[in-house]
Amino acid sequence: MSDFVSQFLAAGAFTLVTAAVAAGTYFLTRWNNYKTLSAKYRDRLYELNKLGVQYGDVAYEFLNPANFTGSYFARLSGVPAGAGATGLQGLQMATRLRSYVFFRLNFYEELFYATESSHVVMEDRKVWRSYLETQLQHPLVRELLTQEQRRFGIRFVKFAGLSPD
Repeated sequence: MSDFVSQFLAAGAFTLVTAAVAAGTYFLTRWNNYKTLSAKYRDRLYELNKLGVQYGDVAYEFLNPANFTGSYFARLSGVPAGAGATGLQGLQMATRLRSYVFFRLNFYEELFYATESSHVVMEDRKVWRSYLETQLQHPLVRELLTQEQRRFGIRFVKFAGLSPD
């Protein structure tokens, strides 16, 4: 056998081994993604719950049924200039609660697109979808999503039951 043929066969064998390693890496990565994606969202949910513990006053405002009538954010954002300490505290709480709800909405949108995609392998897809449908019905979440829907994807806004602007 000539040197050229032996080098050609060696290069082909090397290419096959490299392709086998690449394929193995691809399938291991897909398997790892399958195992860790739902865990990622459980961790994010844990972070949301931790925020509720860490900032109990904000969580209380979020869960307080008295805040579910009318437009919570619009009502508290209209504090006049020169307002007293009580008015400013209300504005600060509204600002903190708005940030908290935005954080939740960002998580919900990310979770929505992950559960919608057929390219993302995700266990418990139906459970997460049910969770999203429930969470998007919260009055403060709906109010902020309605006010700020341009910040979010059109499919997510439609999933929430709103018609995009």
